[in-house]
Amino acid sequence: MIKAIMFDFDMTLVNSMPLAHASYRALLNYKKIKPTEKGFDAYIGKRLSESIEQLAKDKREKKNLIDIFLKIHESRIKKLKVYSKEVLKYLKNKKIKIVIISNNSREVIKMVCRIHKLHYNLIVADENMKEGEEKHQAIIRTLKKLNLNKNEIFYVGDHINDIREGKKAGVRVISVTTGVFSANQLKRYHPYTIINNLNQLRKIV
Repeated sequence: MIKAIMFDFDMTLVNSMPLAHASYRALLNYKKIKPTEKGFDAYIGKRLSESIEQLAKDKREKKNLIDIFLKIHESRIKKLKVYSKEVLKYLKNKKIKIVIISNNSREVIKMVCRIHKLHYNLIVADENMKEGEEKHQAIIRTLKKLNLNKNEIFYVGDHINDIREGKKAGVRVISVTTGVFSANQLKRYHPYTIINNLNQLRKIV
């Protein structure tokens, strides 16, 4: 019996790609660094704190960079495309716990959920992870916190890294094609199953 579903946030619950591009350009503009495609790919694959630490030369600059990141999100959040509102309501009614595990900022995730009225039970964001902690370790720690077995949850994400991290944690991964990877690309990493949209979760849980 499924008691909880753990979701990645960016490109899984919401289409945050425009925000990622805008925040990446703004942070690099502050540092007078030219944006590159390779740099952007690295940026979206890291924890926010890691990206800020690499850019900031001191605590003052770190604070300034975080402020820039948050202001970019605050000004654009209302226009975000949300993938998940109906399925989150469905899971809530089924009394299935909803956990958001993300490398993004807790403040941003809470802001999005508040503005777009997205239900959740627990957020495990960048600020909640230990220094150097990877997502699979956060998944395992969260399972213990919620007193759940690995066969009582699914982990849902859009990225091949979500498959890798879920497998490292020993949980079943449901891949969704709302991100940059196609079904064929995701299939190569052998998730539990692949869905085209989150509403298809209803048939699985």
